[in-house]
Amino acid sequence: MHARAALLCLALAANTASADDGARRSLLDMPAPIAQPQDAGPPPIGPSPTIDTKFGVGGSRRFSAGLRGAQDFEDNTDVSLFAQQTWFVVDDVEIGVEAAGWWVFQDDDTWGVSSSLVTRYHYYHGHKISLYVEGSIGLFIAADNVPDEGTSFGFMPRIGAGTSVLIDDKDTRLLVGVHWHHISNARLNGEARNPSRDGVGIYVAVSVPI
Repeated sequence: MHARAALLCLALAANTASADDGARRSLLDMPAPIAQPQDAGPPPIGPSPTIDTKFGVGGSRRFSAGLRGAQDFEDNTDVSLFAQQTWFVVDDVEIGVEAAGWWVFQDDDTWGVSSSLVTRYHYYHGHKISLYVEGSIGLFIAADNVPDEGTSFGFMPRIGAGTSVLIDDKDTRLLVGVHWHHISNARLNGEARNPSRDGVGIYVAVSVPI
């Protein structure tokens, strides 16, 4: 009787262990839960940052190319294509060099070339525009006398003002300016051979960082 009871207890224990192993296997076979992505929410609303603050920083450099025209109100017109490379030596103070080719429309039309030193001071620097004053001094050489009674070699000083306008997100700028236009030889050939040309010049150029 006791032996039969012992055998029954052993059988019950074996069945219980088998059931526990099956449950454990079922838990192990269950797939792991998949993490759900978090909702990042809508993108921030507001103006995109611009690179306008980089313009005019000391140490930056720019290249500009444009068209200039000048009139002396006496039927003489000077037109040039020019290129400039400039550096901001300190914030908002720009210096550089200019090379230009000229077409001179006067009694005896001619052509010439010039090379100038250019300075600008951007006294106002806003979000997308700057305002500046500028001055330059250059040497001018022509194929014929300019003015007609002058010489083929002369000096070309300028004083003026202008504005730069940001036109894209790569800091490309449009330059528009007006200045006093002058050509003379500073009396190198005497007073009689020093007629001067004075007029108003305007220009437009595109300026890019380099």
